[in-house]
Amino acid sequence: ILAESNEGYKNLIMLSTIAQLDGFYYKPRIDRNTLAKHARGLIALSGCLNGEIPKALLSGNYDGARSLAGAYQEIFGKGNFFLEIQRHDRLKEQDDVNEGLLKLSQELAIPLVATCDSHYLKREDAETQDVLVCIQTNQNLAKEERLTMKENDFSLKSPEEMTKLFADLPDAIENTVRIADRCNVEIELGKIQLPHFTV
Repeated sequence: ILAESNEGYKNLIMLSTIAQLDGFYYKPRIDRNTLAKHARGLIALSGCLNGEIPKALLSGNYDGARSLAGAYQEIFGKGNFFLEIQRHDRLKEQDDVNEGLLKLSQELAIPLVATCDSHYLKREDAETQDVLVCIQTNQNLAKEERLTMKENDFSLKSPEEMTKLFADLPDAIENTVRIADRCNVEIELGKIQLPHFTV
């Protein structure tokens, strides 16, 4: 979820607070009703392979994915919800999800947006990322059966790399730029933003 305006930024902060304080169960959560109450000024993307819609597509539940995409389009409004398409060389699951996302985009008139699942800045940071994953999951680098992302490139891609990667979907690249242009939050620096509580 991205803040398009200052109102959207306030809504995003509110959603984050609710997710941490009221919805926390192993990790922060919010429900769709809460999301709908605070959706003004926000732009939403469907997410990576761990997103709700991609997971439904991966499990073979196309109707469920279609229903979810329609629900999110209704919550955020036409033009404020995008199906997030990504390309990673060695992720067969990504290809399968992308096929479903393309079909959903055509059927529901939900625009695509090209993104890159970035976990580190440069390609050479992959090894450092792998060490951090081991620390987070309490594993050893020598262990073969463990969570790792090193088989794929999850670095930040340049505009040129992204344009080449999505040459067949120029609208998805254009939407990436349009979204970036639409996000105009102005935070007043030098001013304390925290609420005052009387002690």
